[in-house]
Amino acid sequence: MSYRLETHEAVGDDVENGRLLYEQLRQGLGDRLFDDIYATMLSLQENPFLFQKRYGEFRIVITKRFRYKIVYRIHDETVYVIAVRHPRRHPTSWMKRL
Repeated sequence: MSYRLETHEAVGDDVENGRLLYEQLRQGLGDRLFDDIYATMLSLQENPFLFQKRYGEFRIVITKRFRYKIVYRIHDETVYVIAVRHPRRHPTSWMKRL
């Protein structure tokens, strides 16, 4: 079963800011970050229960290469991505989006 994926309105900015940051470090690195995040989100659609709850009903998955945190919750048959955070950001800074 494949779950539907929805994102908070600020997730696009999270990803784009990270992409721009890494692109400044080295050309093409921002695209690799985007691919890493995208692949992780696709895997959530297939098996969102693979990761345990960390903050109430919210779960966190960490991307493989760049170690970005993807914060999400599951409701009905939908995975809601709340935030995509750089690993050095405060771990609960995304909670103000709720």
